[in-house]
Amino acid sequence: MIKILAIEDDLSQINMLRSKVETYNIKNKFGEQDKIFIEFRQNDDDIGKLLFEEKFDCLVVDINWGSSNPNGGRNLITKIINNKRIPIVVYSGKLNQIEDLDERFGFKKIDRTESFSVALDYIVKVKKTHIFDLLGYDGQLDKIVTEIFWKDIDKSLRAMPTEDDLDNKSLTRMLTTRVVNYLSLSNEDDKYKYYEFYINPSLTADCHNGDIYKLNDSYYLVITPECQLLKIGTANLLKINFSDKIDKTVLEPKNRLKRIDALARIVRDGNCFEHYIPPFNDNRHAVIDFREIITVNKSDLTEDKKETTINSVYMKNIQSRFSQYYSRQGQPDIDIDHLYKYLYETNN
Repeated sequence: MIKILAIEDDLSQINMLRSKVETYNIKNKFGEQDKIFIEFRQNDDDIGKLLFEEKFDCLVVDINWGSSNPNGGRNLITKIINNKRIPIVVYSGKLNQIEDLDERFGFKKIDRTESFSVALDYIVKVKKTHIFDLLGYDGQLDKIVTEIFWKDIDKSLRAMPTEDDLDNKSLTRMLTTRVVNYLSLSNEDDKYKYYEFYINPSLTADCHNGDIYKLNDSYYLVITPECQLLKIGTANLLKINFSDKIDKTVLEPKNRLKRIDALARIVRDGNCFEHYIPPFNDNRHAVIDFREIITVNKSDLTEDKKETTINSVYMKNIQSRFSQYYSRQGQPDIDIDHLYKYLYETNN
């Protein structure tokens, strides 16, 4: 079920939007679980109360609410973007009044000359991502934070010796770590998804372990530990090679299970000197080559050259495999013929 709250004061528009939603539900053969519902308000007087008491999946906003409040729509959009987390669709004939507001995921501008079905298609698409079910104003993340607030905050604060130690950054770090740990608790059936591999965009402009940079048309991964990056002015980087061989290996088998098995062997095993990473550029597979390592000045790793950052959960595995490869102890080849002669010919 998808619930839409529309801010509209024109009765003819209200009737048209309601009719479009009914037609859309019939056309798509939506049952009760998938059905779209729409409610209307003439202004934003009670939106705060509605968002607190009910769960809406999207706001549809007009720019003008009558002559008495010509900037009502714009003010509401700004307020929501700055303070709330709910998708907004602006459906209006006066989009020129918000030309300075850029579209983004969760904020869509649609001219009223377009069918309202275009807006409904967008709303359904956003809903299917489940992003706002997690990050929305009443999403799963908020529920976890609420549970921590009422159940765990008292025990957490007992570890603080005095009130002088309560600074915002350390408290936020402590509590968000608890959220992350809560989400990391999984059963044996839970598996990480490939889209969790990267943090994009990167959190800071500074150079950190796990950052990927583009230097001279090639891509490199920062492998230097954080503690060392803080002390020295250089960083060690590993070359990232895009691999058409992976595509060929995966696509060659005709059987789907064989293709999945081929991909699994590449992802989990691979060569001892390579580590597979999911696509981050032009949807191409890539491998980190432990044999190709360079050292550059940190000053060369500028923000405009940073492509993305690998999630620290995955970096631990990469760093561990790199350390094993780099510290490997080779064994000299034994002369088999000589050994054979000693074991068999000499003794016999």
